[in-house]
Parts: sequence; structure tokens; C-alpha cells
Amino acid sequence: MTTRLRDWFKENWLLVTIVAAIAAGYILLAQHPSNIGTSDQFLASLKQGEPTVISFYSNF
Repeated sequence: MTTRLRDWFKENWLLVTIVAAIAAGYILLAQHPSNIGTSDQFLASLKQGEPTVISFYSNF
């Protein structure tokens, strides 16, 4: 059984590497929700003087 699995990985190492890289990229680069809950908190975060990236998401 392990010989067959080892042979499969030897034949498909490039595919496994590409799929693993895509999965790792998604996990590392996925956007996570912020802790901003109100518009006042949003405006306060803009006035802090730090660079800010804003992205809006809607289910509608």
C-alpha cells in the first residue's frame, strides 16, 4: 500500500504542489472580518492617520 502511494506521489508531485500552493495562498490571503461595528468606529479608524484599505461586501 505504501509503495503504491509513494509511486502516486512521484507521478503527481507537480499537481500536489500546485494544489497545496493554491490552498496555502487562500488561507494566508483570505480577508477576515474586522472589529468595526458602527459607522462611528469606522470614521474614528479613518482619522487615526494610518493607511487604510476598505472593502465592502454584501450578500445582496
